[in-house]
Amino acid sequence: MSPGAARGFSLVELLVVMAIAALLVSTVAFSVGRGSDADDQALDIAEDVSQLIGLASNRAVVMAQPIGMHLRAPEDLADEGWQLVWSRWRNGQWQIDDDMELQAELPPSLQLDLWVEEQPVDLARRGLQSGDESNEPVLVMYPTGETTPFILQLSVQTASGETQLARVATQESGVIETQW
Repeated sequence: MSPGAARGFSLVELLVVMAIAALLVSTVAFSVGRGSDADDQALDIAEDVSQLIGLASNRAVVMAQPIGMHLRAPEDLADEGWQLVWSRWRNGQWQIDDDMELQAELPPSLQLDLWVEEQPVDLARRGLQSGDESNEPVLVMYPTGETTPFILQLSVQTASGETQLARVATQESGVIETQW
């Protein structure tokens, strides 16, 4: 070894090794997750719905216009599952907004129960029906940042036969949270 040669690893070599190690750790952590998909399906769906409602609430504030959330019943979708549909208040009525990127279809195995302002909602009656685009929404996100107080309970029957529950709800502060 010559007297001017460096000993040890260079900074670039160390950074490359650290990047590879971080990539491996994140891959393992992602694949392990919280458990199997079947075990966490209700919680995962609840988190997705919570994020969509939060995005709609933010959009209502930015657009300075109320946004409504409708639930389209599975019977209308050939048993494909509940669908979240959004509308805007325009010209004195709720109009379905197909341009909103927030549309979501929920799995057919999902059972939904909704309480608005502490009152149970009959989703079979209040759900958006095929061809009826003028129904009032089940939830409204206002330009002031407020959201109709609600609890949306999602339940899924797992492969092992147990029922898994998760909830999306507004707190008294108006924050939307996911509970399980």
